[in-house]
Amino acid sequence: AGAVVFTREDDPRAPSETLQGLAADGSSAWITSTTVSWSAGGTSVVVDGRAAPVVLGNFTDSATFGSAPPLTSAGGVDLAYQVFDSTGHLVSAGSWGTPDDEKYSSLGVDSSGNVVIATTSVAPSLDTVSVSFMNFAR
Repeated sequence: AGAVVFTREDDPRAPSETLQGLAADGSSAWITSTTVSWSAGGTSVVVDGRAAPVVLGNFTDSATFGSAPPLTSAGGVDLAYQVFDSTGHLVSAGSWGTPDDEKYSSLGVDSSGNVVIATTSVAPSLDTVSVSFMNFAR
């Protein structure tokens, strides 16, 4: 058993996210830093049964995470997730969104390794709110 520490650096010149895997004795098992675009950022982290971290956050317009292909917003604020392997290497990045603003309330990984997110979509007029339960296969 161990832990994963997530840190976001909001330096406008070079925003980045750092993941650090810690062994059970507190020593550093691995550390990795991923450059991100200013419009994106992770704020929630969960670790799956294979010790692979998943980071979830929001972005607007377009976003980049390390060497993954850029993500483009469907409109407003969208969700972005990053999947890492158990040694902190970025495996994939993805997004979900509608023309409305997306917010999330929880993040998880199911027993098959799929990313599971509880979301809320809010129309810009604030007349409509919908709640979704998203399941993204890796």
